[in-house]
Amino acid sequence: MADILMIADDMTGALDSGVMFRRNAIDTEVLIDRAADFTSLLSLHTAVVVNAETRHLPPQQAYEAVYELASRAWELGIPYLYKKTDSALRGNIGAELEAVLRASGQSTIHFAPAFPQQHRTTVGGIQYIDGIPLHQSPFAQDPLNPMTSACIPHIIAETSQVPVCKGGELPSRTPCIQLYDAETEKDLEEIARRALFQEDGRVFAGCAGFIGELSKWMHMGKTPVDSPCVSGPLMVFCGSLHEQSRRQFELAERAGIRRFSLDARMLSDPAFWKSDSCGRLVETLRNLLAENSSFLFCPIGEAGEMYPGERACISQRLPDAIARLICSVLDGNGSGIPMIIGGDTLGAFLRFTGTTRVRPIREVRTGVVLAEAVDGRFHIPFIAKAGSFGEDTLLLDLFTANGAGKPSDKRIAALS
Repeated sequence: MADILMIADDMTGALDSGVMFRRNAIDTEVLIDRAADFTSLLSLHTAVVVNAETRHLPPQQAYEAVYELASRAWELGIPYLYKKTDSALRGNIGAELEAVLRASGQSTIHFAPAFPQQHRTTVGGIQYIDGIPLHQSPFAQDPLNPMTSACIPHIIAETSQVPVCKGGELPSRTPCIQLYDAETEKDLEEIARRALFQEDGRVFAGCAGFIGELSKWMHMGKTPVDSPCVSGPLMVFCGSLHEQSRRQFELAERAGIRRFSLDARMLSDPAFWKSDSCGRLVETLRNLLAENSSFLFCPIGEAGEMYPGERACISQRLPDAIARLICSVLDGNGSGIPMIIGGDTLGAFLRFTGTTRVRPIREVRTGVVLAEAVDGRFHIPFIAKAGSFGEDTLLLDLFTANGAGKPSDKRIAALS
């Protein structure tokens, strides 16, 4: 029987946190669909991650989905539950923390939302991105989840009435959400050790940083796993509108990687897929793979920006459109490695291909995960990244990994 169930609210989060188990030699598998029966997986793997895909749901629906998953796991005797949250606190944070807490019947859920490796820190209950309060960061402009506050207790209170206590404080009443400040990995390590040895140390929440520390100390079976070397042309498809992804694309393009951009409104229009323009684009990208050349693809709007009046609507349609484009290119029997940026886009691609289970292999860079589909239409390795993750030079670094190639080689070096 599995030792832990993690519930994530999007696909990139499921992978960048799930891979932390693999990093600590813990056998792990990710289930794509929250409606699927995970009972059989619990008997096969030490850690099971479920992508609940709740970030954009109404709070009550998100609560019910997470509550059902957590209840089933708890009734089956899973010792630990972990609610993976977005490091920028987007989505239904309060509702989902409360759902896990209520389902478990425990008095406390230990919540450490910092991810110092990605410059997300928590100080005095305030979330900072690169040293800037969350509501003043680029996440304030998120088309689907604009962040208007950096105060974590306030964000939780938007969808939950469960009291929030600062780490170390004794709650005035239970149940409660214990919130911990953290600025460094060392801080998270100390929080993990302290929380695990408390009497109520069985239910936790946070992002990849916290589970990475917890999994070092949890009493779970450790099994060394093979980590295959992967190489070949890299095709980068970006569905994220985050500023960080734009900077990463620009630096890679300047270094000689060929970039394709398509009007976002056109790409999300069903009529596009019957057009000559679509056929020419797909043929061009297939030919590049046949030549062992890498490329970049991203949607753009007018003057490089999304159409202001249609930003949210187009953002909702883009993931399926980009997923369809990826599949059209892969159907050409190319040998490329897809890199998919953005949790919604990755989730759409996996659903489009009929994939139900994914196995994280390893981190290529912090927050950048090499994984493989266990089933579905394409049994190939792929790379996943949240749109806001990584340094400006991330894509450029991937193309020159291990010094095995130069950007002008237009292919990715061995990902060992």
